Amino acid sequence: MHPAQKLSAIRAAIDICDDQIVRLLARRARLAIAAGEIKRAQAEPIHDPDREAAVLRRVRKMAGGPLDGEALAGFYRALMAACRRLEEAPGESAPPPAQLRNRRASRSAASDSVASSVA
Repeated sequence: MHPAQKLSAIRAAIDICDDQIVRLLARRARLAIAAGEIKRAQAEPIHDPDREAAVLRRVRKMAGGPLDGEALAGFYRALMAACRRLEEAPGESAPPPAQLRNRRASRSAASDSVASSVA
């Protein structure tokens, strides 16, 4: 395979991974919003430092690929902060642009089957 073709194939695989990651992030965000609703109904604080520390410990332990535990923890700190903002003010985030929805809809069946097996 020519290097340009190989690079194109790798980029296509990355796009499929990105699509799956975006869907999983959206699912996680919806779950965080639901958790926030329960916390508000029970008059509990949205921010739970102990829970966030436990998530970071678990993520660091899961590291085993090219990304080390600290790199993953950095992603998760940003993710939890974004989800916390959604928990504090649900319904204020805009839906993804139509262009993004159309792009995701056009991805391969393989991507959909992998994502649904994770769900």
